[in-house]
Amino acid sequence: MSLAHDVLEFVAPPPPAGTPAPEFLWAVQAERRRRDEVRLQRDDALRARVLGADPLQPKPPQLWRPSGNSPGGPCCRN
Repeated sequence: MSLAHDVLEFVAPPPPAGTPAPEFLWAVQAERRRRDEVRLQRDDALRARVLGADPLQPKPPQLWRPSGNSPGGPCCRN
């Protein structure tokens, strides 16, 4: 028995007839990864709502915003 045959028992719907075993296993792995990413994002969102922001997580960088000294700002008006 091959790995693809073993995995086939847990996959629905089955792959199209004639699908090579490596491509079938790659597709299964890609779908598992996608589902894991969705689950982890959902878990992170729930954790953030329940516990608040993680104090050890770095904050996203703040964009620099001019304080009125940009072209067209108060310093340039006549």
